Amino acid sequence: MSAALVKPASADGARKPASADASNPFSFALGDAIRLALDARMAIDVRGSDDSTDSNADTTRRRIGVDGSIGTRVDFAIERELDGDHPWRDIYGDVRLQKSLRLRAGQFKLPFSLEETTGVKHLDFVDRSLAATQLAPGRDVGVMAHGRVWRKRLEYEGGVFRRDGDGPSPRHPERTSGTRTTAGRLSIEPFASAKRSIGDLHVAFAATTSPLSEGISNLRGRTAMGERFFPATYWASGRRQRTGIEARWRPGPFRVTAEYMRVTDQRRGQALDGSDLAPLTASGWYVAGVWRVPRSIGPGSHSRIELAGRVERLAFGSGGTGVMSLNPRADRIVSADDRAVTLGLNWWITRYAKVLVNAVHERVRPAGSSLPTTTWTPVFSVQLGL
Repeated sequence: MSAALVKPASADGARKPASADASNPFSFALGDAIRLALDARMAIDVRGSDDSTDSNADTTRRRIGVDGSIGTRVDFAIERELDGDHPWRDIYGDVRLQKSLRLRAGQFKLPFSLEETTGVKHLDFVDRSLAATQLAPGRDVGVMAHGRVWRKRLEYEGGVFRRDGDGPSPRHPERTSGTRTTAGRLSIEPFASAKRSIGDLHVAFAATTSPLSEGISNLRGRTAMGERFFPATYWASGRRQRTGIEARWRPGPFRVTAEYMRVTDQRRGQALDGSDLAPLTASGWYVAGVWRVPRSIGPGSHSRIELAGRVERLAFGSGGTGVMSLNPRADRIVSADDRAVTLGLNWWITRYAKVLVNAVHERVRPAGSSLPTTTWTPVFSVQLGL
């Protein structure tokens, strides 16, 4: 279950400062300079599987928070989960230094992946894609410069962070992840001035790089139900690099998004004889489409129905020579992949209530197995937000 209060998003689904939404009945002012907006969200997710009669209702992610602004130059956000080992989410301040330059500092998401940086309320499916969930970095402490130039057609984001957003687990301290990380994203809307639907076309390129201390790589492969299909047992050392390409187009009642991302972990000096091994690689992509049904069903102007579909793939492997092996020091490791198709129906009952129904079909080829397995997973979610 996830719970939280949310405000309308910007064009890419990111959170807006409280002062940007004058119609929000849960925002209020303190004097003439300070505006605040309460933030709370709750969702109940129920999952099943075609190979089990058991279902699972996740009620652990409940969030509360506040967004605000001070004057015309400072915005801030604080968000916290009510459960979990790492409850604090966004804690940052954002200052406008110039018309096209802002500086953000605190804990927030690294600028990588359209879907990963889109707020939960604005996702088209119950779960993010496999690639965004397992390959994109999450939140971390850092400083980032960002802004828009060229008549707001071009947006830049670049910063330095303490880690790569996915630190080692306390239960598995031997697993390594990127330390001090440099991340950047360049987004462009080349036809923004056009009056036709092509004016909404959005394309972006993103990358991160960070040192990788010696240890077992924490790159992992899990299915939509959380079952592991790629073993996190390969030793790595050197650098971790991410690259990503994203696109979005919203012509009329349709919305199309696509992403490709790739992660490489170097394995310097990790062979049995002390030589370098071929880098460990993980790649993923998805193409998703949403159609808003013209006729609304339910009370109020915010009621609507959407039909959604997504095709995706997540894969792991390496280059190298020789026979494929599961040996942690192998140059050519055994590959694995997960191909999934998701069909969905979204019903916005009101502005504050949404129901999502997904059916996920996966074809998984685990590492070490030549025979793929297929499953159907139904997922049902009720989301409430102020």
